[in-house]
Amino acid sequence: MSRTGVQSGRDAWDVVVAFTRLDMIDDISYPASFVFRFISPLISVCLYFFQARFLDRPDAYTATLIGVSVALALQMALGGLSGRIQLVQDRGTLEPVLVEPVPWWALPLTMNIWLSLNGVITMALMLLAGMALGADINLSGLPTFAAILFLGILACNAIGILSASLLVLAKKAGAVVALYGLAASLLGGALFSIEVLPDWLRPLSYAVPHAYVISASREVLDPNQIGTGMSLGTALFGLVGFIIVVYPISLWFFTRSLNYTRRMGLLGSY
Repeated sequence: MSRTGVQSGRDAWDVVVAFTRLDMIDDISYPASFVFRFISPLISVCLYFFQARFLDRPDAYTATLIGVSVALALQMALGGLSGRIQLVQDRGTLEPVLVEPVPWWALPLTMNIWLSLNGVITMALMLLAGMALGADINLSGLPTFAAILFLGILACNAIGILSASLLVLAKKAGAVVALYGLAASLLGGALFSIEVLPDWLRPLSYAVPHAYVISASREVLDPNQIGTGMSLGTALFGLVGFIIVVYPISLWFFTRSLNYTRRMGLLGSY
C-alpha cells in the first residue's frame, strides 16, 4: 500500500473515532437518559416473562425474548444515521462534516457505529436478564448468531441510509422511520412467528430484514426453535441478497442527495 493510501486510511480511522467519541460524549452528557436507555427495555423482559406464565406457555418466553431484543437492536441501528444527520442539521454543522477526509459513501458507517453498538449492548442485557428469569438460550449458537446480527445491522443500515437521504432532501424524515418501524414490528415477527400472518400479508415479510434476522436468531438460540418462520438457509440467503441489492442503491442515493443539496445551496438551510 502506498504512503498516500496509508495516510488516507489513518485519516478515515481518525474520523470514525471522532464521530464515535462525539456521540459518546453527547450521550454521557445526559447520564439519566443514557442509563434509562439500557434500563427501560429490561421492563419488557419482565412483562413478557409474566405474560408467558399467565398464558401457561413458559416455552414461548425464550422465542419472545429473542424476537423483542433483536428487534430493538435492529431498530436502533435503523434510526441511528437519521438521528445523527438530524442532529448536525439542527446544529448547523452538516457542511463541516462533509469536508472531513472521508468519502461521502463511507459517512453512513462512521456516523452510526455508536448507536448500533448501543443497540447490541441493550440486546445483550435483555438476553442476560431473560436468562436470569429462566429463558433457555443455546449458548453454542452465539457465534452463528453474531454473524446473523451483523448482517441484520448492515441491512437495517441500508434502510437507514435511504431514510437519511430523504432527511437531507426534505429536512424531515422521522415519519418515514416511524412508519417503517411499525411495519417491521408487524411483518418481522418479533412477538410471533410470521407463519401466523394471513397468506396475503406474509409475503411482505420477505421484504423486511427483521423477519430474516429474528427467524434465524430463534433457530440458533432457542433450543425449541419456536417461531422461526423460515429456515436458517433461507434467512441467510435473504439477508445477503437484501444487502447486495439495497446497500449499493442506498449509498448511491445518499451521495446523490448530498450532491444535489450542495449544488442547490440547501446544505446551510435548516
